[in-house]
Amino acid sequence: MTPQAIVEEIITAYGNRDLDTVLAHTSDTLHFKNNAAPGIAPHVADTQTKADFLAYMSEIDDCWQIDRFDLQQIIANGQDVATRSRLDYTSKSTGKQVLTEVAHFWHVEDGAVTKIVEFYDTAAIGHCK
Repeated sequence: MTPQAIVEEIITAYGNRDLDTVLAHTSDTLHFKNNAAPGIAPHVADTQTKADFLAYMSEIDDCWQIDRFDLQQIIANGQDVATRSRLDYTSKSTGKQVLTEVAHFWHVEDGAVTKIVEFYDTAAIGHCK
């Protein structure tokens, strides 16, 4: 699979809450970083392994119901892929809904994602925690 096809499959799988498929396409040394402001955004991550990434994703699932996660735009250049996705979700503790977009920058090596950098509207999410 090409890096673009791998990322497209991951995004579709995540939207369907299929974490097994997501994890199948990630390296054991996956570096995931979301650029969120501590104290504003409820979840901040800078993980260095697939296991830590899974723990972070479990934390997200404990707090948020993902209502929609759809790929809107994708740009690929060799092993690097950039995506813009629509993300709608609801806080399980407050019932407040967030409708936003999220940007991801991906790096793929030997058929597995090794790095994901995430950007999203921390202020929109922060008021829902």
